[in-house]
Amino acid sequence: MDTADKEFSSNGCPDDQISSQEYDAMFVEGENSIIKPSQNLNSDHEAFIILKEKADNGSAGAQFQVGGIYKDLKNVQHSYESAFHYYLLAANQGHREAQVILAMLYEDGLGVKQDFGHAFHYFKLAADQSSSVALVLLGKYYEEGKGSVEKSEEKAFNCYQKAKASGNPVAWNYLAEAYERGKGVEKSEDKASFCKQKRFQIIKKEADEGDLDSQSTVGWFFENGEGVEMSINSAVRYYQLSADQNSLSGLFHLARCFAEGKGAPKSYEKAIYYYKLAADQGYVLAQFSLAQFLLMNKINEEEAIFYLKLVIQNGQNCPTLSALCENELAECFEKGAGVDKSTQNAIYYYELASKHGYSIAQHRLGDAYFNGDLDLDQSPEKAIEYYQLAANQECSSSLVKIAQCYEKGEGVEQSPEQAFYLYNLSAEIDIKKGSSDSIYALARCYELGIGVEKSLKNAIYYYKFAAENGFPSYYKVGCCYKEMGGEKNAKEAATYFKMAITENNPLYPKVQFELAKTLQRGYGIDKSVEEAYTYYRLTADQGDACAQYFIGNLYEWGEVVEQSKEKSLHYYKLSAHQEYGPALIKLADYFDSKEVKDYEKACEYYQMAADLGYPEAQCEIGCHCQLGHGVDKDIWKAVYYYQLAADQGHSGALCNLASCYEVGGGVAQSSKEAFKYYKKAADQGFACGQFNVARYYSLGFGVKESLEKAIKYYELALAQDYKKEIILERISECKNVQSNRKKLKKVHAPLAPGVLFYPGTKKLDVSQYFKDGRLEVLKKIFKQLCDSAICVKSCDLKEVEVQIIRDAMIDNPRFAFLCNKADVQHIYHSFKEIGYYPKSCLKCSKFKGNDLYRLLYIDKCA
Repeated sequence: MDTADKEFSSNGCPDDQISSQEYDAMFVEGENSIIKPSQNLNSDHEAFIILKEKADNGSAGAQFQVGGIYKDLKNVQHSYESAFHYYLLAANQGHREAQVILAMLYEDGLGVKQDFGHAFHYFKLAADQSSSVALVLLGKYYEEGKGSVEKSEEKAFNCYQKAKASGNPVAWNYLAEAYERGKGVEKSEDKASFCKQKRFQIIKKEADEGDLDSQSTVGWFFENGEGVEMSINSAVRYYQLSADQNSLSGLFHLARCFAEGKGAPKSYEKAIYYYKLAADQGYVLAQFSLAQFLLMNKINEEEAIFYLKLVIQNGQNCPTLSALCENELAECFEKGAGVDKSTQNAIYYYELASKHGYSIAQHRLGDAYFNGDLDLDQSPEKAIEYYQLAANQECSSSLVKIAQCYEKGEGVEQSPEQAFYLYNLSAEIDIKKGSSDSIYALARCYELGIGVEKSLKNAIYYYKFAAENGFPSYYKVGCCYKEMGGEKNAKEAATYFKMAITENNPLYPKVQFELAKTLQRGYGIDKSVEEAYTYYRLTADQGDACAQYFIGNLYEWGEVVEQSKEKSLHYYKLSAHQEYGPALIKLADYFDSKEVKDYEKACEYYQMAADLGYPEAQCEIGCHCQLGHGVDKDIWKAVYYYQLAADQGHSGALCNLASCYEVGGGVAQSSKEAFKYYKKAADQGFACGQFNVARYYSLGFGVKESLEKAIKYYELALAQDYKKEIILERISECKNVQSNRKKLKKVHAPLAPGVLFYPGTKKLDVSQYFKDGRLEVLKKIFKQLCDSAICVKSCDLKEVEVQIIRDAMIDNPRFAFLCNKADVQHIYHSFKEIGYYPKSCLKCSKFKGNDLYRLLYIDKCA
């Protein structure tokens, strides 16, 4: 079990694992300690031959030493297979230390196929012989449930308890951890602290006696305050003592202190010097750290490449660190650092690191396939394969990537539920690791209802959790409170928007902008347009289009700043250049104004905003097309834009589209369609729509006549002071009609069943007349229906239409004429022109013997 195989933290010691110094300390067991091959054997090949002969003749001690020579020394061919062979021979004869090392070889798959079951077996054999090393490592198997071993923190704790009896500092280390986290024993900070102090005392005693590795370990304890009060100066002193004895770990830590300027003046020269001393003696962690240091500081990057390759060449000794170096080398080829840039070589080393289980390389290849980087063909499916490899190692960022694919349906069938499951799984991993990146993604699911029922309360909980653990999320907390509405939530929103200002948030301009809006409107906070202007200005100066628009608005109306049309237009233009719709519309309105009347420029900006989908701009473009202002007159194009805006519920566009259907402009004439769009506008509270709905109900255009509803909608429009005088007159006329109809019942029978109305009835189709305006068409229509009951309902009839209607009334005794005052005068004079003198009354009138059926004088169109 090589120390280089462990995951190392930035300070050079394994995260939650046994350090190199602790491994060495584990083998201090008196007379039965592991026998280190003598230096004589290292230099005397003949002595090795003699020792090997003893081993081959069955000497367990010799077998153990020969195994060590094959494993560690260089004067014979380095061979883990040969080492394994001799350790196995010794172990099967009950040699305790051989059993320990044999178990390590099984565990790491060195010289034999990796087998945790056999490793556990030999650790247990050695533990039964009271090997503290074996007891500690056996405890780790129970603690982690490694291989097929049933997890048991209690058994692990018992192993550590037994191992501490021999003064093994690593046992004290794991006991401290057990008490600290309550693993297999009741949690106790005091006992954890005691165990750390005991570990420190044991190793410090050895350090003060001159043990070079213990000196390095004590330095690390002082640096990190483990079992002793933190003292960086004491740490450097012990590192120096260890380095002076050529301890590789001492040299490494001393180099790190000079590199970071910890306890010693920062010195790149000394850092490189001490890193090299350790690296050139084969200390892989120093080789890797030196390479990283050179690359990071752009010092002799070619030499950095050399040391990375050196670690990779010895990869079987330290596969994890080797994979890390493969990834680093891939990055160098990708960026061209210390080597010629080569995507082919970058891919080669990324794939090598991926094959060796390095999750960062797997994730990078996933990104490369997803985005089509590194000259790879874009393939979300292939990307997911690599993301999954990393996810299988609890890489939360890769899980998030897969979740995003499920959310958007990229490379897999879209499934918001599966996306939520993966986001949640990723969050659990991050919480366990003390990270918070993916918790933000989980909060977003609750905020937007992605794969789970929308819950702003849960979103706030997770956004807060993420923020409290270092991920800038207070802005989103504020947004959720704002969406929840209410005075109390508005105050919470304002509080978190202010807190978000202090976060290192990539959304910082948005945070400033949201706070500015909150201050300007006084939502949950004291209103302060002055302070709002400050934040708007800060955001605008960072190029935020929304903020630039709001600054322009403040200058337009002279709020907190001196009113200035020039500055207002300046900021609107800045915002418009970023295609911000409201700013485009503001500029268009300016050029469309009576003062400027630059219709072409206005249409240019309206068109840009319309293309972005803004209904206000679409309606305006429609108007300009209809009127021919700034563009060619085109009623069909006008209808197209009215329809786009109407589909988004724009009230003005709804009314404009209705008017097109009313007269058949750009569309087939249809009173029913006209009424439909007027009604939609009316239902949104738009006065123009309410007025026209009232008119249609009064006329019976496209809807069944209803004077009651007409009066209702007229009154709704009147409440908004829309065409006040006209509406008051028409309400009065409608009420008169209602009164007159009651009188009619006493004089006349109702109009004959199946009466046809002009205009507005399918059987009385006058659309062709409205389309081309030819009088012959209208005459022909009335002549064809001379035996039908026809009722004319119209306002503002043309003189020629009055004459046609007059003639139709004489020819058709079932023709009724309901009109307004002006049309009564027209029809009256028209009759006089041919010698008729009708009286405006509610009775049938006789003119020269002809019964003009129901010539009615009504105050208002009905």
